[in-house]
Parts: sequence; C-alpha cells; structure tokens
Amino acid sequence: MVMSERSTKHDPIHLMFVNPESGASLLETMCFSVRMLRPGEEVIVPRRSASAVFQALEGEGESIIDDQAFAWSQHDTVACPTFAQVTHRNASSRKPAFLLQVDDGPLQSKLGFYEEEAARGNRVSGE
Repeated sequence: MVMSERSTKHDPIHLMFVNPESGASLLETMCFSVRMLRPGEEVIVPRRSASAVFQALEGEGESIIDDQAFAWSQHDTVACPTFAQVTHRNASSRKPAFLLQVDDGPLQSKLGFYEEEAARGNRVSGE
C-alpha cells in the first residue's frame, strides 16, 4: 500500500478492492471496499449520491445515519440511502473494527450522475 504524501496517521483507512489489471472497481456497477476504524475512532463519511450497505466484519460500534443511531457488531448489516449524512464510530478503546462497504458509485459514475461532498473532520477519541 502506498500512502499519498498528504496522508497522515489520522486519516481514515478505507481500502477499495480493485481489478489488478485495470485498477478499476472489481465490478463495473458496484464498489467493494473495507473501512478500518481504529480504537475509539469516529469517521464522518462524505455525503454522496451512491447508496451503500455496510457489513460489520469485526468489532462493534455504531453508525449514525441522518441523526439516527444504529448499533452494530460482527455480522450485522446497515443500509445507507443516497445523500445521507453518515458517521461511523468504533465502540472499543482497544480493538479496531472493520466494515465491508458495497455501493453503487461505479454505476452512477458510468451514468454521469455520481456526486460527492468534501469530507468534514474525522477524529480519534483521546486526541
């Protein structure tokens, strides 16, 4: 993994699964990625036109979607509608949490109507 020169240890960790030959999304219409939430981390996801589904792979926490909190732990699934304000929080102060994200961003990009707002500040508790 290569980090950009502007990345810091406090940037959210969000890795996309890509086609190794083209660098594009694995599927032409869906994006598969994993978010790692550090212990105590809260990540504010940019508002976007793509809808998404989050599957908790490990850990526990909560996702706040348009001011409604949804607690999750391993194997739980949370759906997120388009243009929702989303914040993910890791409930543990000792262990990371991992969320698989599947969204329709590639399809919307191909159709020419994908939109995304700039991300707001993210933080790790205790810092």
